[in-house]
Amino acid sequence: MGFWGYFVVGRSDRGLVECAVFDESRDHLELTEAFADGWQLWQHPPEPELGDIDSLVRGLTKETGAPALAAYVLDSECAVVAAAGPAGTSWSACLGHAAMARYME
Repeated sequence: MGFWGYFVVGRSDRGLVECAVFDESRDHLELTEAFADGWQLWQHPPEPELGDIDSLVRGLTKETGAPALAAYVLDSECAVVAAAGPAGTSWSACLGHAAMARYME
């Protein structure tokens, strides 16, 4: 069995876990790695769900003023990815379409 859960990437001079978008889920977030310039990678288990990741990254970007990305990974085979930038642009994608189609059946 592969990895199931969320990854969140963002930049802030404080821990992303302190951001208001994580008020209901901060107890489940775990810092995976901190990088230069305040970039951080956090991991969250599949349950409880983080909710709509498009809204999550837009809120995180609004709060930090920096780009943000979140992904929900299914069994290390596929992922739903969402990202947003400070100018208000956002996008989402599915990685691993064939595997995702099997999970959606």
